[in-house]
Amino acid sequence: MNPFVVEVRAQYPEWERGMYQECKEMNLRMPKRGVITIDFLLTLKMPGGSGFHYHAISVKPYEKLKQLSVQKRHLREVELLHWWGCTHEIMNEHSISIREHINNRRLFEYMKMVNDVSAYQEVASNMATILLSETKFEICDQRVSAAAGYLGLGRDAGYRIFAIANFLGYLTLDHEHEILPDKPLVLVGD
Repeated sequence: MNPFVVEVRAQYPEWERGMYQECKEMNLRMPKRGVITIDFLLTLKMPGGSGFHYHAISVKPYEKLKQLSVQKRHLREVELLHWWGCTHEIMNEHSISIREHINNRRLFEYMKMVNDVSAYQEVASNMATILLSETKFEICDQRVSAAAGYLGLGRDAGYRIFAIANFLGYLTLDHEHEILPDKPLVLVGD
């Protein structure tokens, strides 16, 4: 879950520009071997940035990552994407734990009515500073409610700002622990 993603394209085609130009000049079709598809191409708009960032994700089962053909393909993907500044990531079924997935779903639920996270940057930064410095309370609901109170916010708004602070990177949940109101809130750096 990333609030900076403005577009996700699946099966995004990528090709070698030189080969394409040669085929075009000779009025030929591009050979299939000259085109590869990227599993997902994400377009990201970073707060305060003037342009977009592109990030490719290749998804393969863990066992296939050991195959030489798959490794060569990933190298080719990186080569083709690198020339226009696109970053590349390989993910598999172990990249995100079930607990992290559940925690992210909960955080997303907390901030579901937020259309523009950049409007909350300052208050999210303040929330993170409070949560990272104040450890008087251990239980999630107590910590978030207390931090929200310092900011003049109610409990529900506090959870929204807490989720935004996490997604903006001002604080990071320790995904070894489940995020629930009645459980301890464990942050990286606590």
